[in-house]
Amino acid sequence: MIWIILLCSLIMMWLDYRAIQRLVPAQRITLRRRLLATLWLLDLLPQIYWLLTNELFWRDNPTWMVVGSMWIHFTYMLTVVARGPLMLALAYTRSIWWQGIAAVLGIFAICQFVYGMAVTRTDYAVRHVILRSERLPESFNGYRILHISDLHVASLVNPQREVADIIDICNAQQADMIAFSGDLIDVRHSELTPQITDLLSKLSARDGVFAVTGNHDRGVYVRDSLTITTAYTTSQVIATEKRMGWKVLDNDTQYIRRGKDSIAITGISFSAQLQDKRHSTNLPDVEISKAYRGAVKGDFNVTIAHIPQLWDRILDEGYADLTLSGHTHAMQIKIPVGRRGISPSQLLYKRWSGLYEKRNRWLYINDGIGLTLYPMRLGAPPEITIIELHCK
Repeated sequence: MIWIILLCSLIMMWLDYRAIQRLVPAQRITLRRRLLATLWLLDLLPQIYWLLTNELFWRDNPTWMVVGSMWIHFTYMLTVVARGPLMLALAYTRSIWWQGIAAVLGIFAICQFVYGMAVTRTDYAVRHVILRSERLPESFNGYRILHISDLHVASLVNPQREVADIIDICNAQQADMIAFSGDLIDVRHSELTPQITDLLSKLSARDGVFAVTGNHDRGVYVRDSLTITTAYTTSQVIATEKRMGWKVLDNDTQYIRRGKDSIAITGISFSAQLQDKRHSTNLPDVEISKAYRGAVKGDFNVTIAHIPQLWDRILDEGYADLTLSGHTHAMQIKIPVGRRGISPSQLLYKRWSGLYEKRNRWLYINDGIGLTLYPMRLGAPPEITIIELHCK
């Protein structure tokens, strides 16, 4: 992602140079320099922020720094990405008609970005999915699983109010169980304040809340890892979730029973081996079989795993009928074209949003309910998924 933004910045710097050269007469050299300096400062805003918050100047990576990065990227989108079409037109055509179209496109982009921040960022979408399986026990016919993911509590603009709204919506669905597929925090476990944990402890379902850890829950973004180790952060997040009454599946399996019938719920913790490849389809060889040690093949199994790239390996284990994942956020941007939409997330992930089927088994990727990179959502609203299971 850093390299994509850097490339965009370099392209914009060239377009700015070309446009200013054409717009401002050569004899007004001072005006040219001032305009270019201003535009280039905006073009390089993310890189300047990254430099100023580098470990050379800051021993640690406090939460405010990550939140600040979100707003820097949002400012970049408003002031640089949105004016891209106009600068392209000014740099390469003298047609007033084309320049006018480009200006309209830029204004439209700004309006969309602001709308995505002010409105759709908290426009929670409750999506319903019905799945039918011949392996589902009769006692679980109509079983309702509520799936949420990627809360990232520190990146919420108004954490307490937004978490309260999310809890109210989730509890109103009257689900049989809730699956949380990771990334509760952004940087450190202290983001789980007493006020936030008190709200999250109110999340309820008949059979409880089942959770796994995501990459952010491991504390890998804490720069001072000598003082606060990843193991310590992970243990604190898990301990806090347990205090909230959640059932944390740390590479293990639990059963939900209805009389003589039962279904298995397996959780795969995010592995340190996956960190560098968390956005890649080419994953290292990680051990996931131990998560199924308490499972019986042939029993209907719901597996919760943070990153969807693990699905092929999960299928190879031969247990999971339904896998629930998050992580991608659909990059918080979707263009509503086709069944799934179009998103920059497709550039990174083979499977990136919604329902997938293979070998009569399913993967569902939740678009997340929190934020990363920028504080907005366009066409990819924060998602609460209800998956209803039926016998075939």
